[in-house]
Amino acid sequence: IDILKVCNQQQDCRDWSDEPLKECHVNECLVNNGGCSHICKDLVIGYECDCAAGFELIDRKTCGGKEPSLIFTNRRDIRKIGLERKEYIQLVEQLRNTVALDADIAAQKLFWADLSQKAIFSASIDDKVGRHVKMIDNVYNPAAIAVDWVYKTIYWTDAASKTISVATLDGTKRKFLFNSDLREPASIAVDPLSGFVYWSDWGEPAKIEKAGMNGFDRRPLVTVDIQWPNGITLDLIKSRLYWLDSKLHMLSSVDLNG
Repeated sequence: IDILKVCNQQQDCRDWSDEPLKECHVNECLVNNGGCSHICKDLVIGYECDCAAGFELIDRKTCGGKEPSLIFTNRRDIRKIGLERKEYIQLVEQLRNTVALDADIAAQKLFWADLSQKAIFSASIDDKVGRHVKMIDNVYNPAAIAVDWVYKTIYWTDAASKTISVATLDGTKRKFLFNSDLREPASIAVDPLSGFVYWSDWGEPAKIEKAGMNGFDRRPLVTVDIQWPNGITLDLIKSRLYWLDSKLHMLSSVDLNG
């Protein structure tokens, strides 16, 4: 029978096999993430495991993929180092002042902001030094960028204009997400699976905020024991946000509900 008729509290099979009492409305993902190494998706009956971008299921629960690597910038170049074989590769060279970096791993593309050129650029991730193209200009003082790899958009903070903006990855459909009540917007991260964006603000008082990726439901997440929050990142498996405080010299975390 159609899956929509399963666990709908109506007898569609003579033996009631479409309404198994011990399996209907049971969320197996609540216990140990269903045993999934990355993402657990609850189904009408049972569940299934999924993987983050760039990984695939090795078996029904375990995700694997290419060798994990660290991509970083020293402002003049963008480089990659493998975390197992320690292979060291230069991805993009002869940059001016790269201050923010993110990637769409599934699409194998890099995105970065250049403070000197006041723009956001992109290039392909490969083993050769790649060409890069300007995607977005008139970004006056970019502090951080975050790529939404699901809906193919990019978010960034601008400390000069005191704004948070969003655009599609081709640079079109650009708009302000927030242009008020920001003092010194700094780091930014997105969770497209749940539909939220998170950012830090160094202003007085310093804080970390969250909102829907459409700009609605803005709310404070962290407001105490915080001074210069920077480098925020998300653990989507454990539902936690991490940040470094440059003044307090602390590494801290909080769950995504505060």
